[in-house]
Amino acid sequence: DNNNQAYQPPRLQSVPFELQNNETLLAKQRLQLQKAHAKQSRSELTALLRSQLTDAPETEDARGGAMLGNQSEKSRRIKAKEDDVREFEESQMIRLTVGKKDKKERKRMMREEMSNL
Repeated sequence: DNNNQAYQPPRLQSVPFELQNNETLLAKQRLQLQKAHAKQSRSELTALLRSQLTDAPETEDARGGAMLGNQSEKSRRIKAKEDDVREFEESQMIRLTVGKKDKKERKRMMREEMSNL
């Protein structure tokens, strides 16, 4: 009798919706607060205040302190990526092609930083 019947998959059980308990909610809030604090500590305003209020000497570059590539978070990310690519190219003795999108983004960031001086 089992051989001539069609296969019937098992029925799915309904699962009740549970609200998040306090521990997971507190953990999420703590993580969001940590992310916000980290983002704020990397911000341009914080760097400006830190440079003005601390006794540490200012760092200068070849352009007399313009610090191109280090003013905004996005430009710091682009510079870090470029440093990684340069390090890879030097270690492997090979040149990587730079995409049109990357060139365009780099030019835009440089233009913005030159106008903010």
